[in-house]
Amino acid sequence: LREELRQLREVVDQFQRQADAEERESGNLERQHQDLGSELQQARQQLVALQEDRRHVSLDAIAGAQDQQHCSEELRFLEAIISEEEASLQATMALNQHLRQACLELEDHAAWIEGQRRQVLLEAEQERQVISRDQRDLADLKIRLEHARRALASVVVQRREAAVKQQQIADMNAPEAVHGPGERLPQPVQH
Repeated sequence: LREELRQLREVVDQFQRQADAEERESGNLERQHQDLGSELQQARQQLVALQEDRRHVSLDAIAGAQDQQHCSEELRFLEAIISEEEASLQATMALNQHLRQACLELEDHAAWIEGQRRQVLLEAEQERQVISRDQRDLADLKIRLEHARRALASVVVQRREAAVKQQQIADMNAPEAVHGPGERLPQPVQH
C-alpha cells in the first residue's frame, strides 16, 4: 500500500507537475496569444497606415502624373515660344544688319551730298563774284556810255554851231542880192 501510495503520489506529483507545466504552458500560450493579438493589432494598424499611405501615394502619384503632364505641356509651350523668339531674334538681327548697312550707305551719300553742297556753294560764290564783277563792269560801261553820249551830243552841238557860224560867215561874205534886202540870216540852233 505504501508502494501504491508512493506510486500514486508520484503519479499525482507527475500530474501536478504536468498540470503546472500545462498551466505554465497555458500561461505562456496565453501570453503568446496576447502578444500575438497585440502584434496582430499593431500589424492591422500598420496595414491601415500603409493603406492610408498607399492612398496618399496614389493621390500623390496621380497629382504627380498630372503635374508631369502639365509640366510637359508647359515645356512644349515654352519651347514653342523660345523657337518663335529665336526666329524673331534672327529676323531682328537681319533687319538690324540691313539697317546698319543702309545707315552706312546713307552716311556715305550724305557725305557725297555735303561735298556737292560745298561745291555748289563754292560755284555759287564764284558766280556771285562774277556777277558782281559783271555788274560793276556794266555800271562802268553805262557810265562810259553816258559820257560817250554826252561827248557825242556835245560834238554834235559844236558841229551844228560851227556849221551855223560857217553859214553866217558865208552869208556875210556873200552879196546881198542872194539874200535880198530884208531877209534875215538863219539863226544858229541852240541846245
